[in-house]
Amino acid sequence: MQKDQILEVNKDNYEKLYATKSNFLQYPANWVIGFYNTYLKTNIPTGKILDYGFGSGNNSVYLMERGYDVYGTEVTETALGMLEQNLRDRRLEKKVDGKFLIFPADNISLPFADNYFDVILSNQVLSYLSSEEHIKNVCAELKRVLRPGGAVFFTLVGDKNYLISKYTKNVSGKVHEVVLDGHRMSDFYQYIYVVDGENDLKNLFSDFTCLHVGHFDIDVLEGSNFHWIYIGKKE
Repeated sequence: MQKDQILEVNKDNYEKLYATKSNFLQYPANWVIGFYNTYLKTNIPTGKILDYGFGSGNNSVYLMERGYDVYGTEVTETALGMLEQNLRDRRLEKKVDGKFLIFPADNISLPFADNYFDVILSNQVLSYLSSEEHIKNVCAELKRVLRPGGAVFFTLVGDKNYLISKYTKNVSGKVHEVVLDGHRMSDFYQYIYVVDGENDLKNLFSDFTCLHVGHFDIDVLEGSNFHWIYIGKKE
């Protein structure tokens, strides 16, 4: 499958999920809370944050409530409805006019000045890009809009994740075609870029200085949800 087709398939699947609110998250990810408590609160206690692939806005809202000026990008129009609900529930809707933007799935360029953000967060998003080249091109643009000394926090699917170990149908390079036959989301399929290990992760994000490589791995009935965690900074 061509790279642009991979992007459109992943986008369309998430449009469907978000339209039915099947993936509506109201609470921040535990690993994002951990990043705030162990790093941001001490090292970057205020500033502008870009939530690259904001989804339902659950992590954005958490960071807004802690005083950050949060912006977001997405490729799915339907994500805006979930974001707006999360904002209404916390009475934050007046704080985000024009800050949460929708772009085409193959977009790389961002409409922000050089060195604009203090922190860039991308939680479970970069794995759905179409190739190593695409991820690196996106990272170069993220680096451009991040100030020197600013931090990045990325999470990506690892090969221990049950989606990869149980539901991979075809593999092209590091891109796995995942078809959820017999799963609770049985009409859902996606293409996922899978990182091989710690060295592969560091190479992928070589635009940044690595501060920490970790992971999260929670197994509740379905199997491991293993994701790599990468924390870095711009020199």
